[in-house]
Amino acid sequence: MEELLALSLSIVYTTVADRTQASIIAKQFVNNDMVLCTNIITNVISFFKWHSNLKSEKECIVIMKCFSKNSKQIIEMVEEIHPYEIPLIFSISVNETNAKYLSWIS
Repeated sequence: MEELLALSLSIVYTTVADRTQASIIAKQFVNNDMVLCTNIITNVISFFKWHSNLKSEKECIVIMKCFSKNSKQIIEMVEEIHPYEIPLIFSISVNETNAKYLSWIS
C-alpha cells in the first residue's frame, strides 16, 4: 500500500466554449493514455474582461486527472489544440486520495 500512496497525481483544468470542444480534448487525452479520466462540466457561466469590456460567456470546464509527471506535457499539448486565443490551463497537485482509486490506477 505504501507504493500506492507514493503515486503523485494532478488535476489539469481548462475551459472551452462548448461540449464538442471539451469532448475533443477529453477523448484525445484519455485515448492516448495521458490522463486517467476526464470530467466535463457544462453550462458554466464565466465573467471576464476582454479588451477592457466586461464579457459573459457560456463555457464548459474540462478537468483531467493525471499522473503529475505528465501534467506539464498535457498543459503544453492542450495549449496547442485549444481554440481560445489566450486559454487558461493549469495544474493542481493532489495531496491525498482514497486507496481504492489508487489501486485502480496502478
